[in-house]
Amino acid sequence: MNWEAIGAVGEVLGALGVIATLGYLAVQIRQNTRSIKDSAFQEIASSVGELTMLLGNNQQSSAILRRGILSPDDLSEDEWFQFSMLAHGIINNYQTIYWMNVRGLIDDSLWTATASNLSAQMKLPGYQAWWKRNPFALTTEFTEYVEREILGNGD
Repeated sequence: MNWEAIGAVGEVLGALGVIATLGYLAVQIRQNTRSIKDSAFQEIASSVGELTMLLGNNQQSSAILRRGILSPDDLSEDEWFQFSMLAHGIINNYQTIYWMNVRGLIDDSLWTATASNLSAQMKLPGYQAWWKRNPFALTTEFTEYVEREILGNGD
């Protein structure tokens, strides 16, 4: 055997090693991506669950939210402030899910269901009143999305 043949065999073995390494890395990246998406979903579930439990376990907050959603003009100044904080927390959860979808961290099916819920809520008088009074409370991109896609105020 001559040195050229040995060199050629070495190059083939090296190329096979690179291919095997790239295959292994592709599998690892896929698994990591899935893990990140699972973590994002868990974060959403925890956040929504905490807010739901908070409201469900606090009669005063639940009453303020219900009254604020249905009849925002009937709230006192202090009640409006409390309603506004609750509405901001709820809408901020939607914004978080929106951003996770934009970044590809959640499946489109989750965002589709979430956007449907957001759309239903934004039709209620209290959320409409809150939205008009708090345009600065959220990111520009999410605000533009809601205006265009949810409220139909876009081009």
